[in-house]
Amino acid sequence: MADYFPFVQLEFTHALGPEVGRYVVAPPADGEGSALATSSDLKGSADVLLFEVIGGRGASEGGIIRRRTRTARPGGAAAVVPIALVTFVRATQALGDERAAQQLLRTIDESEDLQKQWVGDAVRTVNDAVRAYRLAAMDPYVVEVTLSDPRGVRIGYGKAAQVYKGTWSAAIIPPAPRGARLTRTEKLRPTESVAAVLSRRVFMLASEDIALRALLDVEQGRSRAGAVQAAAAVDLLFSETAAEEPPGPVAERLEELGSRRSAIAELRRSALEDSLDVDALGEQVAELCQDIATIGTAWRYELLQSPPA
Repeated sequence: MADYFPFVQLEFTHALGPEVGRYVVAPPADGEGSALATSSDLKGSADVLLFEVIGGRGASEGGIIRRRTRTARPGGAAAVVPIALVTFVRATQALGDERAAQQLLRTIDESEDLQKQWVGDAVRTVNDAVRAYRLAAMDPYVVEVTLSDPRGVRIGYGKAAQVYKGTWSAAIIPPAPRGARLTRTEKLRPTESVAAVLSRRVFMLASEDIALRALLDVEQGRSRAGAVQAAAAVDLLFSETAAEEPPGPVAERLEELGSRRSAIAELRRSALEDSLDVDALGEQVAELCQDIATIGTAWRYELLQSPPA
C-alpha cells in the first residue's frame, strides 16, 4: 500500500447526520457521483470519507444528558460547540513517497482552480452521505452543505495512521470562497423581509420555498427532481395568489408567467420522461425558480411601500 494519502478536511459547527465512522467511496457503474459503504480500513482501490466529532462535552458536563431543569446564571460561559470533522481521503491517488506528495500539494497550492476542484469534490461527497442519511432516517431537517459552510478547510497529505486520526504530514488552508457582490439594497433586503414578516406586514408564499428546494436539487445535480418541483411551485403560486389582488407590477409578472404554463407543463413532462439534456433542464429550472422568487420579493416590496390599513 502506498505511504501517503492526499485529503481534504472540512470542519462544521453543526451536526451533519451520518454517524461517526469510515465510509468507502466508490464510483458507481456509470462513473458519475459516488457510492458509499461502511469500512474499517483505507483501501487504495476506493476513496474514504471519515466522520468525526470533536469537543463539545462541556455543554452537557462530560456528555451526561440531564433530564431536570437547572438554574441559568447570567454571565455564565457559553456552551461548548462540538465540531463535526469530515475528511475526504483520496486513497485512489495515494503516493508512494513524500517527495511526490509534496509536489502534489505544491501544485494545488499554486492553483486556485485545483483548490476549488478538490474542495468541491469533497463537499459533493459529503452531500452524498448527508442525503443517504436523510432518506434512511426520514429526517427532512438534515440538509446538504455548501462550499461556504465549513468553518475550516484543509488540503494536505499524510500517512494512513495520520489521516485516520484527523492529522497530517503537511496541509494548506485555501482561501474562503468569494461571495457574490451585492448592492446595499440587496444586502438589506433579507433583514427587512425578516422584520416585515415578524411584524405581520407581509406574507410568505409556500411556493417560494418549493422553488428554492427545486433550485437546491438542480445545484446538487438532481435536475429532473428540480423540474418537477418547479412546475409544482408554479401551480401552487397561482393557487396561493388566486384570491389576492396583486399590485400592478406583480400582476404583470404573474400574467407573463401564466402565459408560459403550457411550456412549464412540457418541461415537467420532459423531466419525467428524462428526454432533455441535464444541463439544459437545469438552466430552465433555475430561470423558472428565479421568476417565482422575483414575484414573491416584488409583492412584499409593494406591500411595504403601501400605507398601513
